[in-house]
Amino acid sequence: MNSLRKWFVQSKINWLYFLLACLPVACTSQEVTDKLDNYLKAYLTNRYFSGAVLVAQKGKILLRKGYGMANDEQGIPVLPETKFRIASLTKSFTAMAVMQLEEAGKLSLEDKLQQYLPTYPRGGDITLFQILHHTSGIPDLLAFPAYWEKLQDTCTAAEAVEIFKNQPLNFEPGSQWEYSNSNYVLLGYIIENITGQGLPDYFEQHIFKPLGMKNTGWEGAMPIETFGATGYQLQAQSRVAMPPVNMSVNHGAGALFSTVDDLYKWDRALYTEKLVKRATLEKIFTPHLNAYGGGWGIMPHQRFGKAFIFMNGRFSGFSANISRYPDDDICIIVLSNLMDIDPRIIGDNLAAILFGEEVVKPSSRTRKEVPSEVLRQYVGTFHFEKMSPPLDVEITLDGNGKLWRSIAGRPDKELIPAEENVFFYEDNDVDIVFENVGNEQYNKMLMNLLGAPYTGYRI
Repeated sequence: MNSLRKWFVQSKINWLYFLLACLPVACTSQEVTDKLDNYLKAYLTNRYFSGAVLVAQKGKILLRKGYGMANDEQGIPVLPETKFRIASLTKSFTAMAVMQLEEAGKLSLEDKLQQYLPTYPRGGDITLFQILHHTSGIPDLLAFPAYWEKLQDTCTAAEAVEIFKNQPLNFEPGSQWEYSNSNYVLLGYIIENITGQGLPDYFEQHIFKPLGMKNTGWEGAMPIETFGATGYQLQAQSRVAMPPVNMSVNHGAGALFSTVDDLYKWDRALYTEKLVKRATLEKIFTPHLNAYGGGWGIMPHQRFGKAFIFMNGRFSGFSANISRYPDDDICIIVLSNLMDIDPRIIGDNLAAILFGEEVVKPSSRTRKEVPSEVLRQYVGTFHFEKMSPPLDVEITLDGNGKLWRSIAGRPDKELIPAEENVFFYEDNDVDIVFENVGNEQYNKMLMNLLGAPYTGYRI
Protein backbone atom coordinates (compact mmCIF):
# COMPACT_ATOMS: atom_id res chain seq x y z
CA MET A 1 0.00 0.00 0.00
CA ASN A 2 2.80 2.36 0.94
CA SER A 3 4.63 1.57 -2.31
CA LEU A 4 1.43 2.26 -4.31
CA ARG A 5 0.99 5.61 -2.54
CA LYS A 6 4.63 6.41 -3.20
CA TRP A 7 4.21 5.52 -6.90
CA PHE A 8 1.08 7.69 -7.11
CA VAL A 9 2.81 10.69 -5.54
CA GLN A 10 5.85 10.25 -7.77
CA SER A 11 3.62 9.99 -10.85
CA LYS A 12 2.00 13.32 -9.98
CA ILE A 13 5.42 14.89 -9.53
CA ASN A 14 6.60 13.52 -12.87
CA TRP A 15 3.46 14.84 -14.57
CA LEU A 16 4.02 18.26 -13.02
CA TYR A 17 7.61 18.27 -14.30
CA PHE A 18 6.30 17.37 -17.76
CA LEU A 19 3.77 20.23 -17.73
CA LEU A 20 6.39 22.71 -16.60
CA ALA A 21 8.74 21.56 -19.33
CA CYS A 22 6.05 22.22 -21.91
CA LEU A 23 5.53 25.82 -20.82
CA PRO A 24 7.25 28.53 -22.86
CA VAL A 25 10.48 29.60 -21.26
CA ALA A 26 10.61 33.32 -20.46
CA CYS A 27 13.90 35.13 -20.78
CA THR A 28 15.58 36.13 -17.54
CA SER A 29 16.21 39.82 -17.01
CA GLN A 30 19.92 39.21 -17.60
CA GLU A 31 19.18 37.51 -20.92
CA VAL A 32 17.05 40.49 -21.94
CA THR A 33 19.80 42.88 -20.88
CA ASP A 34 22.32 40.92 -22.95
CA LYS A 35 20.06 41.11 -26.01
CA LEU A 36 19.65 44.87 -25.56
CA ASP A 37 23.38 45.31 -25.11
CA ASN A 38 24.27 43.15 -28.13
CA TYR A 39 21.93 45.16 -30.35
CA LEU A 40 23.54 48.42 -29.22
CA LYS A 41 27.04 47.01 -29.67
CA ALA A 42 26.11 46.22 -33.28
CA TYR A 43 25.07 49.88 -33.71
CA LEU A 44 28.36 50.97 -32.17
CA THR A 45 30.40 48.70 -34.46
CA ASN A 46 28.49 49.13 -37.71
CA ARG A 47 26.82 52.58 -37.54
CA TYR A 48 29.37 54.85 -35.80
CA PHE A 49 26.96 55.12 -32.85
CA SER A 50 27.92 56.80 -29.62
CA GLY A 51 25.60 57.68 -26.78
CA ALA A 52 24.01 56.73 -23.49
CA VAL A 53 20.99 54.43 -23.24
CA LEU A 54 18.63 53.54 -20.42
CA VAL A 55 15.93 50.87 -20.68
CA ALA A 56 13.53 50.24 -17.82
CA GLN A 57 10.41 48.16 -17.30
CA LYS A 58 8.01 48.29 -14.35
CA GLY A 59 10.40 50.46 -12.35
CA LYS A 60 13.41 48.18 -12.89
CA ILE A 61 16.37 49.39 -14.92
CA LEU A 62 17.36 46.63 -17.37
CA LEU A 63 20.15 48.53 -19.11
CA ARG A 64 22.00 51.74 -18.26
CA LYS A 65 25.17 52.13 -20.27
CA GLY A 66 27.36 54.40 -22.37
CA TYR A 67 28.62 53.42 -25.83
CA GLY A 68 31.44 54.89 -27.88
CA MET A 69 33.13 58.24 -27.37
CA ALA A 70 31.85 61.46 -25.83
CA ASN A 71 34.89 63.15 -27.38
CA ASP A 72 36.75 61.34 -30.14
CA GLU A 73 39.72 63.67 -30.20
CA GLN A 74 40.43 63.40 -26.47
CA GLY A 75 39.45 59.74 -26.16
CA ILE A 76 36.76 60.44 -23.54
CA PRO A 77 34.20 57.61 -23.40
CA VAL A 78 30.48 58.05 -23.01
CA LEU A 79 29.28 57.17 -19.50
CA PRO A 80 25.69 56.85 -18.27
CA GLU A 81 26.28 60.16 -16.46
CA THR A 82 27.40 62.03 -19.61
CA LYS A 83 25.38 65.16 -20.38
CA PHE A 84 23.85 65.55 -23.86
CA ARG A 85 21.99 68.27 -25.71
CA ILE A 86 18.36 67.08 -25.83
CA ALA A 87 17.04 69.67 -28.30
CA SER A 88 13.28 69.26 -28.84
CA LEU A 89 12.82 67.05 -25.78
CA THR A 90 12.79 70.51 -24.13
CA LYS A 91 9.27 71.00 -25.50
CA SER A 92 7.82 68.43 -23.10
CA PHE A 93 9.13 70.47 -20.17
CA THR A 94 7.82 73.72 -21.60
CA ALA A 95 4.41 72.10 -22.08
CA MET A 96 4.48 70.91 -18.46
CA ALA A 97 5.26 74.45 -17.28
CA VAL A 98 2.30 75.80 -19.27
CA MET A 99 -0.01 73.19 -17.75
CA GLN A 100 1.26 73.97 -14.25
CA LEU A 101 0.35 77.61 -14.80
CA GLU A 102 -3.08 76.67 -16.11
CA GLU A 103 -3.66 74.46 -13.08
CA ALA A 104 -2.64 77.41 -10.87
CA GLY A 105 -5.18 79.64 -12.64
CA LYS A 106 -2.53 81.94 -14.14
CA LEU A 107 -3.49 81.22 -17.75
CA SER A 108 -6.01 79.27 -19.82
CA LEU A 109 -5.29 77.37 -23.00
CA GLU A 110 -8.29 79.17 -24.48
CA ASP A 111 -6.60 82.54 -23.94
CA LYS A 112 -5.66 84.51 -27.05
CA LEU A 113 -2.02 85.21 -27.76
CA GLN A 114 -2.71 88.97 -27.76
CA GLN A 115 -3.52 88.79 -24.05
CA TYR A 116 0.18 88.16 -23.38
CA LEU A 117 1.77 89.80 -26.44
CA PRO A 118 -0.61 92.65 -27.36
CA THR A 119 1.37 93.72 -30.44
CA TYR A 120 1.69 90.26 -31.98
CA PRO A 121 0.11 90.30 -35.51
CA ARG A 122 -3.18 88.36 -35.54
CA GLY A 123 -2.66 87.56 -31.87
CA GLY A 124 -6.42 87.80 -31.42
CA ASP A 125 -6.92 84.83 -33.78
CA ILE A 126 -4.44 82.43 -32.14
CA THR A 127 -5.02 80.58 -28.85
CA LEU A 128 -2.47 79.11 -26.45
CA PHE A 129 -4.03 75.72 -27.16
CA GLN A 130 -3.16 76.09 -30.84
CA ILE A 131 0.38 77.19 -30.02
CA LEU A 132 0.86 74.23 -27.63
CA HIS A 133 -0.41 71.74 -30.22
CA HIS A 134 1.35 73.15 -33.34
CA THR A 135 -1.87 74.27 -35.01
CA SER A 136 -1.23 78.02 -34.81
CA GLY A 137 0.05 78.48 -38.37
CA ILE A 138 3.08 80.40 -37.06
CA PRO A 139 6.09 79.58 -39.29
CA ASP A 140 9.17 77.86 -37.89
CA LEU A 141 11.91 80.34 -36.96
CA LEU A 142 14.51 77.89 -38.33
CA ALA A 143 13.30 78.89 -41.82
CA PHE A 144 14.76 82.39 -41.49
CA PRO A 145 18.43 83.47 -41.89
CA ALA A 146 18.26 85.62 -38.73
CA TYR A 147 17.82 82.47 -36.65
CA TRP A 148 21.10 80.95 -37.81
CA GLU A 149 22.93 84.19 -37.10
CA LYS A 150 21.66 84.14 -33.51
CA LEU A 151 23.30 80.77 -32.85
CA GLN A 152 26.56 82.60 -32.19
CA ASP A 153 25.23 84.95 -29.49
CA THR A 154 23.15 84.84 -26.33
CA CYS A 155 19.57 85.54 -27.34
CA THR A 156 16.56 86.43 -25.18
CA ALA A 157 13.10 85.05 -25.83
CA ALA A 158 11.94 88.50 -26.95
CA GLU A 159 14.76 88.65 -29.51
CA ALA A 160 13.94 85.14 -30.75
CA VAL A 161 10.27 86.07 -31.19
CA GLU A 162 11.25 89.03 -33.36
CA ILE A 163 12.72 86.58 -35.92
CA PHE A 164 9.26 85.29 -36.89
CA LYS A 165 6.78 87.73 -35.36
CA ASN A 166 6.04 89.68 -38.53
CA GLN A 167 6.07 86.73 -40.92
CA PRO A 168 2.72 85.69 -42.45
CA LEU A 169 0.97 82.63 -41.04
CA ASN A 170 1.34 79.41 -43.02
CA PHE A 171 -2.36 78.58 -42.57
CA GLU A 172 -5.41 79.71 -40.65
CA PRO A 173 -5.05 78.98 -36.92
CA GLY A 174 -6.61 75.65 -35.94
CA SER A 175 -7.09 74.44 -39.50
CA GLN A 176 -3.93 72.33 -39.88
CA TRP A 177 -0.98 70.86 -38.00
CA GLU A 178 2.61 71.87 -38.71
CA TYR A 179 5.57 71.37 -36.41
CA SER A 180 7.06 74.76 -35.60
CA ASN A 181 9.74 75.55 -33.04
CA SER A 182 8.40 79.09 -32.93
CA ASN A 183 5.37 77.86 -30.99
CA TYR A 184 7.47 76.72 -28.05
CA VAL A 185 9.70 79.81 -28.11
CA LEU A 186 6.48 81.79 -27.72
CA LEU A 187 5.30 79.59 -24.87
CA GLY A 188 8.62 80.04 -23.09
CA TYR A 189 8.34 83.81 -23.49
CA ILE A 190 4.77 83.77 -22.14
CA ILE A 191 5.86 81.72 -19.10
CA GLU A 192 8.53 84.34 -18.39
CA ASN A 193 6.02 87.19 -18.71
CA ILE A 194 3.49 85.55 -16.39
CA THR A 195 5.92 84.42 -13.69
CA GLY A 196 8.54 87.15 -13.82
CA GLN A 197 11.16 84.39 -13.90
CA GLY A 198 13.53 83.40 -16.66
CA LEU A 199 12.49 80.05 -18.13
CA PRO A 200 15.68 78.32 -16.86
CA ASP A 201 14.86 79.49 -13.31
CA TYR A 202 11.24 78.37 -13.63
CA PHE A 203 12.30 74.91 -14.79
CA GLU A 204 14.78 74.62 -11.93
CA GLN A 205 12.31 75.67 -9.23
CA HIS A 206 9.16 73.93 -10.43
CA ILE A 207 10.39 70.81 -12.26
CA PHE A 208 14.07 69.94 -11.88
CA LYS A 209 14.47 70.54 -8.15
CA PRO A 210 11.25 68.76 -7.11
CA LEU A 211 12.30 65.72 -9.17
CA GLY A 212 15.96 65.74 -8.14
CA MET A 213 17.09 66.34 -11.73
CA LYS A 214 20.49 67.74 -10.74
CA ASN A 215 22.14 67.13 -14.10
CA THR A 216 19.60 68.87 -16.33
CA GLY A 217 19.87 72.51 -17.25
CA TRP A 218 19.95 75.33 -19.76
CA GLU A 219 22.57 75.38 -22.49
CA GLY A 220 23.31 78.98 -23.33
CA ALA A 221 26.57 80.88 -23.55
CA MET A 222 28.48 77.86 -22.18
CA PRO A 223 28.09 75.19 -24.89
CA ILE A 224 27.58 71.52 -24.05
CA GLU A 225 31.06 70.64 -25.33
CA THR A 226 32.63 72.34 -22.27
CA PHE A 227 30.91 70.10 -19.72
CA GLY A 228 29.32 67.20 -21.63
CA ALA A 229 29.60 65.31 -24.90
CA THR A 230 30.87 66.81 -28.16
CA GLY A 231 28.44 66.59 -31.08
CA TYR A 232 29.40 64.88 -34.35
CA GLN A 233 28.13 64.50 -37.89
CA LEU A 234 29.11 61.93 -40.51
CA GLN A 235 31.03 63.27 -43.50
CA ALA A 236 32.38 60.75 -46.03
CA GLN A 237 31.79 58.01 -43.44
CA SER A 238 33.91 59.78 -40.82
CA ARG A 239 32.78 61.46 -37.60
CA VAL A 240 33.43 65.20 -37.75
CA ALA A 241 32.96 67.43 -34.70
CA MET A 242 30.31 70.11 -35.08
CA PRO A 243 31.25 73.70 -34.11
CA PRO A 244 29.90 74.93 -30.75
CA VAL A 245 26.67 76.95 -30.84
CA ASN A 246 24.72 79.09 -28.39
CA MET A 247 21.39 77.34 -27.86
CA SER A 248 19.60 80.23 -26.13
CA VAL A 249 17.76 81.22 -29.33
CA ASN A 250 15.93 77.87 -29.14
CA HIS A 251 14.59 78.79 -25.72
CA GLY A 252 11.49 76.76 -24.75
CA ALA A 253 11.75 74.79 -28.00
CA GLY A 254 15.17 73.23 -27.46
CA ALA A 255 17.71 74.79 -25.06
CA LEU A 256 18.05 72.02 -22.44
CA PHE A 257 20.72 69.41 -21.76
CA SER A 258 20.23 66.31 -19.62
CA THR A 259 21.30 62.74 -18.82
CA VAL A 260 19.55 59.39 -19.17
CA ASP A 261 19.22 59.20 -15.37
CA ASP A 262 17.49 62.56 -15.07
CA LEU A 263 15.15 61.80 -17.96
CA TYR A 264 14.21 58.56 -16.24
CA LYS A 265 13.29 60.57 -13.14
CA TRP A 266 11.12 62.67 -15.47
CA ASP A 267 9.45 59.52 -16.81
CA ARG A 268 8.73 58.24 -13.29
CA ALA A 269 7.19 61.55 -12.28
CA LEU A 270 4.73 61.41 -15.17
CA TYR A 271 3.00 58.46 -13.47
CA THR A 272 2.47 60.56 -10.32
CA GLU A 273 1.03 63.89 -9.19
CA LYS A 274 4.38 65.36 -8.17
CA LEU A 275 4.15 68.13 -10.79
CA VAL A 276 0.47 68.37 -11.73
CA LYS A 277 -2.77 66.61 -10.90
CA ARG A 278 -3.96 63.49 -12.69
CA ALA A 279 -6.58 65.41 -14.68
CA THR A 280 -3.89 67.75 -15.99
CA LEU A 281 -1.69 64.82 -16.98
CA GLU A 282 -4.61 63.44 -18.95
CA LYS A 283 -4.85 66.73 -20.85
CA ILE A 284 -1.12 66.62 -21.61
CA PHE A 285 -1.38 63.09 -22.95
CA THR A 286 -4.52 63.59 -25.02
CA PRO A 287 -3.63 63.59 -28.73
CA HIS A 288 -5.09 66.15 -31.10
CA LEU A 289 -4.25 66.89 -34.74
CA ASN A 290 -1.47 64.65 -36.08
CA ALA A 291 -1.46 62.65 -32.80
CA TYR A 292 0.27 65.49 -30.95
CA GLY A 293 -0.47 66.20 -27.30
CA GLY A 294 1.16 68.68 -24.94
CA GLY A 295 4.78 68.44 -26.06
CA TRP A 296 4.56 64.71 -26.91
CA GLY A 297 3.67 62.47 -29.82
CA ILE A 298 0.89 60.14 -28.70
CA MET A 299 -0.41 57.22 -30.76
CA PRO A 300 -0.80 53.45 -30.91
CA HIS A 301 2.59 52.14 -32.05
CA GLN A 302 2.27 51.02 -35.68
CA ARG A 303 4.62 48.08 -35.14
CA PHE A 304 3.49 46.85 -31.72
CA GLY A 305 -0.12 48.04 -31.51
CA LYS A 306 0.53 49.41 -28.02
CA ALA A 307 -0.08 52.79 -26.44
CA PHE A 308 2.98 54.88 -27.23
CA ILE A 309 4.18 58.29 -26.04
CA PHE A 310 7.42 59.73 -27.39
CA MET A 311 9.48 62.78 -28.18
CA ASN A 312 12.47 63.20 -30.50
CA GLY A 313 15.19 65.83 -30.58
CA ARG A 314 17.97 66.58 -33.07
CA PHE A 315 20.27 69.56 -33.35
CA SER A 316 23.88 70.36 -34.26
CA GLY A 317 25.64 67.06 -33.58
CA PHE A 318 23.12 65.51 -31.20
CA SER A 319 19.99 63.35 -31.42
CA ALA A 320 17.69 62.22 -28.62
CA ASN A 321 14.59 60.13 -28.03
CA ILE A 322 12.44 59.16 -25.10
CA SER A 323 9.90 56.40 -25.79
CA ARG A 324 7.26 55.49 -23.22
CA TYR A 325 4.82 52.56 -23.29
CA PRO A 326 2.56 53.48 -20.36
CA ASP A 327 0.41 50.33 -20.36
CA ASP A 328 3.56 48.21 -20.04
CA ASP A 329 5.44 50.73 -17.84
CA ILE A 330 8.38 50.72 -20.26
CA CYS A 331 10.73 53.66 -20.73
CA ILE A 332 13.55 53.77 -23.30
CA ILE A 333 15.90 56.75 -23.43
CA VAL A 334 18.51 57.14 -26.17
CA LEU A 335 20.84 60.16 -26.12
CA SER A 336 23.46 60.32 -28.88
CA ASN A 337 26.20 62.74 -29.83
CA LEU A 338 25.93 61.68 -33.47
CA MET A 339 23.38 63.75 -35.38
CA ASP A 340 22.98 61.20 -38.19
CA ILE A 341 21.62 58.48 -35.89
CA ASP A 342 17.85 58.11 -35.64
CA PRO A 343 17.36 57.34 -31.94
CA ARG A 344 13.68 56.53 -32.47
CA ILE A 345 14.68 53.53 -34.62
CA ILE A 346 17.04 52.36 -31.91
CA GLY A 347 14.32 52.83 -29.30
CA ASP A 348 11.79 50.91 -31.40
CA ASN A 349 14.10 47.92 -31.74
CA LEU A 350 14.99 47.92 -28.06
CA ALA A 351 11.25 47.85 -27.36
CA ALA A 352 10.86 44.95 -29.81
CA ILE A 353 13.38 42.98 -27.76
CA LEU A 354 11.33 43.61 -24.61
CA PHE A 355 8.16 42.52 -26.41
CA GLY A 356 9.83 39.34 -27.69
CA GLU A 357 9.66 40.38 -31.34
CA GLU A 358 12.18 39.76 -34.09
CA VAL A 359 14.97 42.31 -34.47
CA VAL A 360 17.65 42.58 -37.16
CA LYS A 361 20.90 43.96 -35.78
CA PRO A 362 22.78 46.48 -37.96
CA SER A 363 25.31 44.59 -40.06
CA SER A 364 28.71 45.58 -41.37
CA ARG A 365 28.70 47.82 -44.45
CA THR A 366 31.84 46.17 -45.84
CA ARG A 367 31.45 44.03 -48.97
CA LYS A 368 32.45 40.38 -48.54
CA GLU A 369 33.21 38.17 -51.52
CA VAL A 370 30.71 35.30 -51.63
CA PRO A 371 30.83 32.60 -54.34
CA SER A 372 28.05 32.58 -56.94
CA GLU A 373 27.02 29.05 -56.00
CA VAL A 374 26.25 30.31 -52.48
CA LEU A 375 24.39 33.38 -53.75
CA ARG A 376 22.32 31.21 -56.10
CA GLN A 377 20.58 29.69 -53.04
CA TYR A 378 18.79 32.99 -52.43
CA VAL A 379 17.36 33.40 -55.94
CA GLY A 380 13.57 33.32 -56.00
CA THR A 381 10.46 35.36 -55.17
CA PHE A 382 9.54 36.26 -51.60
CA HIS A 383 6.09 37.44 -50.53
CA PHE A 384 5.85 40.11 -47.80
CA GLU A 385 2.28 39.86 -46.57
CA LYS A 386 2.52 42.49 -43.83
CA MET A 387 3.85 45.28 -46.01
CA SER A 388 1.28 47.86 -46.98
CA PRO A 389 0.32 46.90 -49.61
CA PRO A 390 1.62 43.29 -49.64
CA LEU A 391 4.67 43.03 -51.85
CA ASP A 392 6.46 40.37 -53.93
CA VAL A 393 10.24 40.80 -54.09
CA GLU A 394 12.21 38.84 -56.68
CA ILE A 395 15.88 38.09 -56.03
CA THR A 396 17.98 37.51 -59.16
CA LEU A 397 21.63 36.69 -59.84
CA ASP A 398 23.32 38.43 -62.79
CA GLY A 399 26.17 37.20 -64.95
CA ASN A 400 28.73 39.05 -62.81
CA GLY A 401 27.80 37.11 -59.67
CA LYS A 402 25.76 39.93 -58.08
CA LEU A 403 22.39 39.58 -56.36
CA TRP A 404 19.67 42.07 -57.23
CA ARG A 405 16.29 42.99 -55.82
CA SER A 406 13.58 43.24 -58.46
CA ILE A 407 10.11 44.66 -57.96
CA ALA A 408 7.61 44.33 -60.82
CA GLY A 409 10.41 42.82 -62.91
CA ARG A 410 12.77 45.80 -62.55
CA PRO A 411 16.15 45.17 -60.84
CA ASP A 412 16.85 48.31 -58.81
CA LYS A 413 18.99 47.45 -55.77
CA GLU A 414 22.08 45.30 -55.46
CA LEU A 415 22.19 43.07 -52.37
CA ILE A 416 25.78 43.57 -51.20
CA PRO A 417 27.09 40.67 -49.08
CA ALA A 418 28.25 41.45 -45.54
CA GLU A 419 28.23 37.75 -44.61
CA GLU A 420 27.23 34.65 -46.56
CA ASN A 421 23.54 35.18 -45.72
CA VAL A 422 23.54 38.85 -44.65
CA PHE A 423 23.28 41.71 -47.16
CA PHE A 424 22.84 45.48 -47.34
CA TYR A 425 21.96 48.23 -49.81
CA GLU A 426 24.70 50.72 -50.63
CA ASP A 427 22.55 53.85 -50.36
CA ASN A 428 20.01 52.87 -47.70
CA ASP A 429 20.17 51.74 -44.08
CA VAL A 430 18.67 48.35 -44.91
CA ASP A 431 19.87 44.97 -43.68
CA ILE A 432 18.70 41.71 -45.29
CA VAL A 433 19.04 38.22 -43.84
CA PHE A 434 18.13 34.92 -45.51
CA GLU A 435 17.18 32.13 -43.11
CA ASN A 436 16.01 28.52 -43.14
CA VAL A 437 12.58 27.67 -41.76
CA GLY A 438 11.99 24.01 -41.03
CA ASN A 439 13.59 21.73 -43.62
CA GLU A 440 13.34 24.28 -46.41
CA GLN A 441 16.58 26.00 -47.43
CA TYR A 442 16.63 29.78 -47.25
CA ASN A 443 12.90 30.16 -47.64
CA LYS A 444 12.71 33.20 -45.36
CA MET A 445 13.90 36.72 -46.19
CA LEU A 446 14.08 39.21 -43.34
CA MET A 447 14.46 42.88 -44.28
CA ASN A 448 15.27 45.59 -41.78
CA LEU A 449 13.71 48.73 -43.28
CA LEU A 450 14.39 51.88 -41.27
CA GLY A 451 14.71 49.79 -38.16
CA ALA A 452 11.51 47.76 -38.61
CA PRO A 453 11.78 44.11 -39.66
CA TYR A 454 9.59 42.72 -42.44
CA THR A 455 9.45 39.00 -43.15
CA GLY A 456 8.91 37.49 -46.58
CA TYR A 457 8.55 33.82 -47.48
CA ARG A 458 9.56 32.11 -50.69
CA ILE A 459 6.63 31.43 -53.03
